[in-house]
Amino acid sequence: MHLVGFKKLSILSLFVFLFTTYIIGQDLDGVRLGFGVGSSIYWGSQMDNKIETNTLGKSEINNGFNLQVYKSFDNKNEFGIRFLSSELWSFKSNNQLALNNQFKELSFLYQRSLNQNVKLNNAPFTINALAGVGILYYSATFYTITDNNFNNFSSIGAGDKAVSDPSLLIKEKVPAISGIIGLNIGFKLSPRLLLYFENSFSLSLDNRFTGNLSLKSKVPNNGFTYHAFSLYLNWGNQKGRIGCPKF
Repeated sequence: MHLVGFKKLSILSLFVFLFTTYIIGQDLDGVRLGFGVGSSIYWGSQMDNKIETNTLGKSEINNGFNLQVYKSFDNKNEFGIRFLSSELWSFKSNNQLALNNQFKELSFLYQRSLNQNVKLNNAPFTINALAGVGILYYSATFYTITDNNFNNFSSIGAGDKAVSDPSLLIKEKVPAISGIIGLNIGFKLSPRLLLYFENSFSLSLDNRFTGNLSLKSKVPNNGFTYHAFSLYLNWGNQKGRIGCPKF
């Protein structure tokens, strides 16, 4: 039941993304559409200082992919939408405890070029400050690790008490609001092809985001960073734009 709901919301998120892309694309000037791959890392109260890369085959640096579309209105400002899918792992207490989060995020973003070149028509690169809000849809599970095995302890939907029978774990998918900030650097590879190095931090307003359901706090303290390389197709008018320097 919950898996079906998760798939339905994922399809709905993609539909919203594609519909927004269509609406934005009615005026092609200043529109860019792209796809990217990157890494997600959990940041918050339930992390240790060391980044683990191979604990029972799991890593705290996890792959993710994104779909994005932006529309610029001048050389300083642009608005867009991003669909992001990834997961998070965090290991604690000498790798005796583990947290896992599988999530999708649909976000609405604003970017401002710090060098007044958001359309990439004054120079071959831009530096953009990023801010926005997102809708997270996720499941979170808390594990103990004994004898080199993951043991289900609790999950959203099963409460914050230990579950002796893994089949009783519901692993419910729940929504949450996120706040997003970031810094992106864009490069013009050709008049139509753009490459962006994108970095963002999403802060979840739901304290269950880590999977440690026994942690009670009214202060949002759980989020993740996403670092990605994204390729964009520039749909807009190229007249008067500066391309890459030729040697």
